[in-house]
Amino acid sequence: MSRPPRLSAIVPTYRRAPVLRETLGRLLAQDHPDFEIIVADDGSPDETPEVVSSFRDPRIRHVRENRLGMPGIWNAGLRHCRGEYVMTCHDHDIHGPRLLSGLSEALDRHPSAAYAHCSVFVTGSDYKEIHTCNLAGHAPLTAGLRFLDEQLLPGVHCPVVAQSMVRREFLRGEGMDPSYGPCADVELWMRLATRGDVAYVARPLYVHVERDPNSQLYFQGLRNLADVLRAKRRYLPTVTSDRRRAEIEKGWRKDVNANVLLQMWIALRHRKHSELEAIREFVEREGTAVGRGSVAFLRACPDLLRLPLLSSVRWLSRLNRIPRRIRAERLKSRFLREVGLEFFEKEKDGRNACPPAVT
Repeated sequence: MSRPPRLSAIVPTYRRAPVLRETLGRLLAQDHPDFEIIVADDGSPDETPEVVSSFRDPRIRHVRENRLGMPGIWNAGLRHCRGEYVMTCHDHDIHGPRLLSGLSEALDRHPSAAYAHCSVFVTGSDYKEIHTCNLAGHAPLTAGLRFLDEQLLPGVHCPVVAQSMVRREFLRGEGMDPSYGPCADVELWMRLATRGDVAYVARPLYVHVERDPNSQLYFQGLRNLADVLRAKRRYLPTVTSDRRRAEIEKGWRKDVNANVLLQMWIALRHRKHSELEAIREFVEREGTAVGRGSVAFLRACPDLLRLPLLSSVRWLSRLNRIPRRIRAERLKSRFLREVGLEFFEKEKDGRNACPPAVT
């Protein structure tokens, strides 16, 4: 029997044949010498099987299931992995040629690390412009429980990107918890932080593509937020200080205020008025008095004023992103060539927008 590869990359996919071909091509061009690709196909009715088989590369294996959803399809791919290191590679993101080697080298340097994550460039669903470079100031290695306390538990957003690399022994035979749905990776990073340390690569090794309204997940923001909070509450007892736990919970409530306004804007913009009552109930339960008052005020406004008011709030919030855009432009020129992503700028004008993300 052949020796197993050092690294396994899982590519969950469903009905994304047009972008899958380019994604597999990028992954096969990785500079890591020893890896396999597990295409975890969730029963795609399109040409996905033909796209996979067209490569005729022994490093690619095609696993086909029938609508397991996320994270079920990822867990199915995991069962077929043979590598010591395992990671997710989404089928529509743009992977730099040093993604696998950069993360695996971090795990090689730090044997106590349960996983390694990296910074990332972010672009819209039209693939046209890198507008953010998520370059955090994490240390190359952080003790797991400290990282959990200082980075993973505060706020409702997760600082660890989904495309992080896991040392498989720290999974202990487990996969992602299906009860957390598409946010199961958030729970996984917290679980693994209780078992080992966390390594970080301070270079953006790939370009993350944001969801657009064609994605089913685009309209599941409230449900996803509830799942994230449930996951974070599960690990809050790891914080021993009562005062610190109270600070973290207070931060959650403030973040909920901003997030429910975003969900309200999405619901009104796409005429999903039936979602408004669920939003009100959610902010009543999870937000602060400011959030509850804001939602109550907007619900009392005439229909013609609600969306313009929310759009104004979103426009003002984007002013805070101007420094991030300036920083992204500065870091783009520094990192794109260094990590092998300079092709993104060269090809962006001819690149098609991402097809609907059906998951």
